[in-house]
Amino acid sequence: MPVVCLSSRLTTVRWQHSILVCASPPIRRCNHICRQQLLYDVRRCQRTTSWSTSSVGAASVQQTSSVDTSLETTYIRDAFDPEVLATAAGVQRLVQCGPTPLGRGLVAPRLLERQVIVSVPLQNTLVITDDPLSGISIFGDRGQELWQQHHGQLPEQLLDFLTSDARWDVRMTAWLLWVASELPDSPVWGPYLASLQPVEEVTCLLNYGPDIAKELQFKELVEEARVQHNWALSVHRNYFDGARGELRHLKLAAKPVDTQWAMSMVRTRTFSEDVNGEGLTLMVPYADMANHSFQYNSTFCMARDNERFELRLLSPLGPGEEASICYGEDKPNFEVMRDYGFVVPGNPNDRIKLPNQDSLPELNGVSLLESVGLKGDWREGNVTYKQSLENVLELAFIRRRNAVLSMNLSDGSRAPKAERAAAAAVRQSYQAALDELPSSIAHDQHFLALYESGGKEELGMSGVEGLDAAVAAAQRWQTLDGFWTRLVLENLESVFDKQQHCARARMCIYIAIVQSNVTRLCAKRTFTLSWRQKMATYQSNKRDFGGPRDTRTLKSLACSLRQTTAADDDDGGRSSCSETIIFSTQLTSILTLIRMHASPLPSSPSTSSCPHIIFMIK
Repeated sequence: MPVVCLSSRLTTVRWQHSILVCASPPIRRCNHICRQQLLYDVRRCQRTTSWSTSSVGAASVQQTSSVDTSLETTYIRDAFDPEVLATAAGVQRLVQCGPTPLGRGLVAPRLLERQVIVSVPLQNTLVITDDPLSGISIFGDRGQELWQQHHGQLPEQLLDFLTSDARWDVRMTAWLLWVASELPDSPVWGPYLASLQPVEEVTCLLNYGPDIAKELQFKELVEEARVQHNWALSVHRNYFDGARGELRHLKLAAKPVDTQWAMSMVRTRTFSEDVNGEGLTLMVPYADMANHSFQYNSTFCMARDNERFELRLLSPLGPGEEASICYGEDKPNFEVMRDYGFVVPGNPNDRIKLPNQDSLPELNGVSLLESVGLKGDWREGNVTYKQSLENVLELAFIRRRNAVLSMNLSDGSRAPKAERAAAAAVRQSYQAALDELPSSIAHDQHFLALYESGGKEELGMSGVEGLDAAVAAAQRWQTLDGFWTRLVLENLESVFDKQQHCARARMCIYIAIVQSNVTRLCAKRTFTLSWRQKMATYQSNKRDFGGPRDTRTLKSLACSLRQTTAADDDDGGRSSCSETIIFSTQLTSILTLIRMHASPLPSSPSTSSCPHIIFMIK
């Protein structure tokens, strides 16, 4: 499916009259680093942001009119040159900014061992304390003083606001807005502002108005977009609005869209760090160009002297390879889209959850994995291909694995007829979820193809500010989620049309066990010619197991075993008699299983369609 191969990290930034590909910005990440531990051995996890609006209030929000000027024409001034930014900000680096499969990122020009690859001096970062009133604010205060020594005095009202009880993201938004309005020509902050996404390319959900939010199509995300959008508007009204905002005299944001842009940058580009128990939020030029990967090879931290912010390699990096960090190891695409406005094809955490998921019947996990060529422990999510990954596409494997693990699985087994009924119920639920989507996957693929090729006129979006990128991001989400749902259906079709064969394979295992035990008993006793003929008949027909002929054969075998048991009783052969009773019981259980599977089974599948069955009964 071509659209799934599109990198959700690709956005476009207009540099003068050219359109260049760049990566969506990194998120605010959290360090839980112990200074006594090796930095390389610490698992990094992203600091998720709370979308609660309790600190702002639940009052209804209305957009307010303001002056016509906005930051849109202020912070996009010149073409972004990463070398100019690195030089001006005093960045020490062993990597270069360049194109990568994820967009614009940090690339190794040569082989790099585990070491610091980017180091940014503290005075060229924006630093605030997360909780300045009830917690420690020593480092945050020091960082702001250091910043003012190098870049000029901040207004007293802004300084007071940076250490107020407002949320961390609102306070950092105010600082970024002030930098954008007052320092567009700064040697450091001018190039940094040029590196940020323009307003029309921002896809965070807080930018989704009602008309765009409906393109998300999933009611949970539509509602989340509504809450975030209204909250962002309330932040603008309460703090930045020129008529009534708390910081109106600073004239930081002329329009709500300016506030939304700055909030999006803060939400997606900041790092979170802890220094001596003080929680910090930082915006770090150049370092924030590191892209996300679930197979990340880098981490971040403050230097040991707390004078610089660093990116460090966790493993060697080859020439041309990208240095990547992780936004959250356990985030599925629903949360990625909710928090950052993009999706990751091949996200190993993706699962499709239906509203009635808990009420759907459970399916046999072992049979399902076997039927699609997978192996492992589905309970722990440790599933891989039975064949080497060298022979399959890794992305295809991740998709199939995620689709399988989306279903309710169990260790229990049931008759093929009941299992097929359960599969039909599951298939019906997933198909209903797919049918409820307002647009088809084919429609969304066509939409994205036109968007990527620049066909705005055909999409009816010409001249509509901010609509193209946001809608495209929504369509990527909807297409990817719809793709997962369809893949679950495809797996159900391929798996449970063969489910009868899987149940058949399990029965063949039981028979093989009984057969081996009977063979062992044959070596100990002298059976009649009739018994040996019956065994030969069974062996010649075992691949047609499940038909009336085999049922009669098994019944005959069971009868012969019972007769042997009686002979053992007469001879006093207690040991052989006990063993024979066990064999007889096993065969009787198989006959009971056959009677439970009253519906006729088709002929044995070919080796190509279900090879494991032939293997099991050999």
